[in-house]
Amino acid sequence: MALTAAERAKRYREKIKQNPQKYENYKKKELQRLKKAQKNINELNDEEKIERRKKWREQKKRQKEKRKPSISIAQVSNTNNKVSPSFQVKYRNLSRRYKMAMKTIDKYKMAINNVRNKFYGAQKKYEQEIMKLQVERDKLETRQELLDILICEVYSDCKIPTNKQLIKKLAIKIAEKTDKDADRKLLGLHGQIRLRTTSKDVKRPINEKIQSEIDHFFNRNDITRYTSGKKETRTRNKTKMQIR
Repeated sequence: MALTAAERAKRYREKIKQNPQKYENYKKKELQRLKKAQKNINELNDEEKIERRKKWREQKKRQKEKRKPSISIAQVSNTNNKVSPSFQVKYRNLSRRYKMAMKTIDKYKMAINNVRNKFYGAQKKYEQEIMKLQVERDKLETRQELLDILICEVYSDCKIPTNKQLIKKLAIKIAEKTDKDADRKLLGLHGQIRLRTTSKDVKRPINEKIQSEIDHFFNRNDITRYTSGKKETRTRNKTKMQIR
């Protein structure tokens, strides 16, 4: 009678066990194969995640059942002849403490779950806020690019010198707050921006001779007179003089 695949695999394992080195290599290969076949929970879809978590819960439940004490109060009461009363009292105290400990553990688990849920909620809000800020930043960047293009186009199309001067001043003000070379980039210029200087902007130096003659003229007694009060004085540059 032909052997099944499981029987053949069993025979092969028993044969390999006789050679320890081959058996170790076989176990390593099997472990690698299982690791490749098994996926992380992050790689699964929603339905597979639910099934995987269900299996985990069942495994944990079986594990807890195994850890439970094998002797119950009913068994102790049925075996009064074998168990002493002092042991029964100790067991009752221990079972009471165990129940209290389990209650406290459940409370802590509930608190941990609440904190975890709050954390996830805060994390989602934080991610939403970041997304909003990124959208606003993208809008501002696009708006800035459009403004730069429009300023450059307006400057290139402008033919009135005064208007060009105003646009240049605007570009210089923007460059002072952002970047040194931003003014040239805005206007599409390669060299340095040059502003026209008018006669109003240039301050002429004062002639000292004329100024002294004016002062002498107004300080003459036939033109101006000193005030009558002694206290009517004015100090300027640490020189006290009577008001005229």
